[in-house]
Amino acid sequence: MTEHGVNRDAAWVNREYGSEKWPAILNRIEEELAAGETDLARIVNKVKDWELSRGGRADKRVVVMGRPYDLPHALGYRAGANLIFEKLASLLEGAEAIIELGSGWGYNLFHLWLTGAPRTARYFALEYTEAGRRCSERLAGLAAGPDLITLPFDYYHVDLSALGRFAGRVVVFSLFSIDQIPTLPPDIFPALIALAPQVDCLHFEPTGWQMTDDQCVGSSRAYAERHDYNRNLWPLLQGLERDGVLRIEESFPNFFGQNPENSAALIRWRSGRT
Repeated sequence: MTEHGVNRDAAWVNREYGSEKWPAILNRIEEELAAGETDLARIVNKVKDWELSRGGRADKRVVVMGRPYDLPHALGYRAGANLIFEKLASLLEGAEAIIELGSGWGYNLFHLWLTGAPRTARYFALEYTEAGRRCSERLAGLAAGPDLITLPFDYYHVDLSALGRFAGRVVVFSLFSIDQIPTLPPDIFPALIALAPQVDCLHFEPTGWQMTDDQCVGSSRAYAERHDYNRNLWPLLQGLERDGVLRIEESFPNFFGQNPENSAALIRWRSGRT
């Protein structure tokens, strides 16, 4: 428990996402289906617009590439999201599988698909909450969608056996997902590396302060501690690189964030030394 009363444990995540946020999204999806919508792109975009509009957000400061800007909320989100999705898209060509860790209601995977991600790849939405998985399943059931499978996933008890092993290259990513795990167990990384001969992974997580001795625009140790967000992703990856388990190929503190105190860093790594 932090001094501000936040204890981001399983009960907290289940309450915030399993009982509140993702059930509300599922209701919106069901409403669109009940109203006669059948087109995946229309439903995904309408639901995302509704999600962005919640709370009546107006202009606010965002961080893009380590710099703060005052932008309308929707513009700030879409500008930063484009940076993230372009970075992801640059790795997807030729991937046998595309796996999201902590996929929420599935927006990121469906957006990638709708903007041209490989048709032949298999898509996996790994999500802790049942409500999030149900959202992805409902959307995946629509025509012209990706070959997508949803699976239960828990960072604290990693079991990727349902995925099997792939013969080719696999792309894994997380986007504001590991932030929910105050102290990330190291087991996730060997499990991911064992999935395929080559694993490329991208993390978009608020760890910039871990990478810059807390001297940066966009994130801070104090904010992470106050909200009980992750405090060890970057040191874990550095240790694995020193051990030759993986290679960090790119990193950028505070790549994008709608919250100027909690911006996502970019970390890209690949399995093995070469």
